[in-house]
Amino acid sequence: MFQVLFIAGQAILMWVLPRLLAAIGATAVSTAVILPIYEWLKFQVLQQLGSIGGDAANFIDFLGIPTAISIVFAAYALKVSIAGAKSAFSKKAAS
Repeated sequence: MFQVLFIAGQAILMWVLPRLLAAIGATAVSTAVILPIYEWLKFQVLQQLGSIGGDAANFIDFLGIPTAISIVFAAYALKVSIAGAKSAFSKKAAS
């Protein structure tokens, strides 16, 4: 009885493990490559906003535009990571 459970568990593990490792690898690579680019772009945008005059800069900070920019770039980074993991977890990538 335990031999059947062991074989079934081994089959499930052999099916899940390659897909899981591919998804982790694709997420790690997309994070290591894409995040520095997004951070640099975000820095450039915020630097341009920082060169505005005093009252305008205070108004932009009051509106929360720097926070909104950070949220948008974080959402794009997450989208790329999820897309990479999804494609790695697909049937074609794992076989």
